[in-house]
Amino acid sequence: MLRGALPIYLFGEVVDNLTRLGASLVSMYKWRQFIFKLKKLNDIIAQEGQELQCCICLGNITKGK
Repeated sequence: MLRGALPIYLFGEVVDNLTRLGASLVSMYKWRQFIFKLKKLNDIIAQEGQELQCCICLGNITKGK
């Protein structure tokens, strides 16, 4: 091996890390798009005598998305 040469096996590690970084950036972009779209939704306000239920925690909703 030449002095100062980069070992060839490190290129696989670099490519792997860049691939993971790219996937993380795509996930972050999708998450930010989801949050942006969620903030644009109008709030739902329950009317008198109407009970709205959260599909996640199954609690009653008085105001929310």
